[in-house]
Amino acid sequence: MPAFLCVSSKKFGLVGIVPPVVQTIDLQAAQKEKRHYLMNLFGRNRTLFYCLFS
Repeated sequence: MPAFLCVSSKKFGLVGIVPPVVQTIDLQAAQKEKRHYLMNLFGRNRTLFYCLFS
């Protein structure tokens, strides 16, 4: 479910400010763990980091 409808976002000037969907705490935690892992990998082995995204 969208956090705000497109019309509401434009009306209140929130385009790009609020997330497009509401996420559960569990999903946010999983994403944080993934970002933390990737940033640690970036610091240790940039070649492997960029290989994952090519």
